[in-house]
Amino acid sequence: MTRRPGTAGVTLVEMLVMLVLIGVLSGAVALGLSTRPSGDQAELSALKLSADLDHAVRHALDHQIGFGLKADPQGYAFLVPSGGNWRPHPDRALQDVKLFPRSLRISVQDHDGVVFRVSRTLVPEDNRPWRATLGHGASALDVIFDGVTARIAPAGGG
Repeated sequence: MTRRPGTAGVTLVEMLVMLVLIGVLSGAVALGLSTRPSGDQAELSALKLSADLDHAVRHALDHQIGFGLKADPQGYAFLVPSGGNWRPHPDRALQDVKLFPRSLRISVQDHDGVVFRVSRTLVPEDNRPWRATLGHGASALDVIFDGVTARIAPAGGG
């Protein structure tokens, strides 16, 4: 009987370790891909937007300053008035642009790309609520903001 050299093949343990690694990597890739239904994305995005609006209102009340909301189908940003212009919001949680998921359809009614202004007394300057529709079809949601409260409703609802 002849002995095999130590590098002649792979052991069962080495093969099992490789199979586990391949399984973990493929699981990580699968989780990294966006497989959520658009209804879930619409709900999560609506909740995030509503929470951000509530935070902006609390900041406005605490600091007695108005704010602006600039939104389009790609995302939204909070701004504050500064010498006749707008600058990024000073609050760390609100100063960065928030992006919507690429796969989510967004419609900003009447204010697409225009700054929706809220005075320091929390009254919208044009006296109309701001509305964005997130998603499409039966899973679409509206985020409606009146300057004080943000609420989420099925799309097309009041």
